[in-house]
Amino acid sequence: MDKTHIYNPNKSNWVSIFGLEAQGLPVERNYSGQNKSFSNKDEVLTGARIGIGRDFYLGKGFVTRTQIEGYFVGTLFEPKKSVGGGDLERSFSQKQGNIWGGEVSQVLSYITEFNAPAFMLDHKIKMYFEPFIEAGIGMGKSFFRFNYQMRTDSLNEDYRTQIDNSFVSQKFSVGINLIAQNGYFFTMKASQVAHQISDSKSFERVNGVKRDLDQKNDTVNLAFSYYLGGGYRW
Repeated sequence: MDKTHIYNPNKSNWVSIFGLEAQGLPVERNYSGQNKSFSNKDEVLTGARIGIGRDFYLGKGFVTRTQIEGYFVGTLFEPKKSVGGGDLERSFSQKQGNIWGGEVSQVLSYITEFNAPAFMLDHKIKMYFEPFIEAGIGMGKSFFRFNYQMRTDSLNEDYRTQIDNSFVSQKFSVGINLIAQNGYFFTMKASQVAHQISDSKSFERVNGVKRDLDQKNDTVNLAFSYYLGGGYRW
């Protein structure tokens, strides 16, 4: 006979993690043309995060967790966009980019029990509410390319910027978990992320003239990320 798993918050548990994430990437752009102008902008990239960790029960409702995660966010299959209503092959803008990496983080949380109303049932179900804070460090790469071209009988504008960086990341997060009795849980989390650039091959090209954007060592890019997901504890 199968035995149903019952989550016990008063002991240590393994934790699997999976969810969707949106992360900002600061992109340096400095161009002023007759038709279009571009300035620095935080691009928003979306993707997924997956990980595994181990909860350690500290007593009196407090729990700490060590976890390892990998993530990828990007602009997959971003099409060219027409500018000025002209021929798409001659006048367009297009952006493509991604961030990927891995992190090790430590979580501190407090778990309390509550009774939640059950949909279409005449009784309540026991669940657990877990607010938490999280700090992590990791490594990764960021790539972003933005192309703009405007070619008409009277106008010829060409601008390209490309971000290609390796970084060491630091992250601080706050969030909540809602945990069911069977061990499945739902997570909402907001984070501030700092990327310390360790290697940079970034540049911009204006009408054929290239300028390097050397961001190595002395540049820290700050951005926010938002996570919605869940997982399983056993």
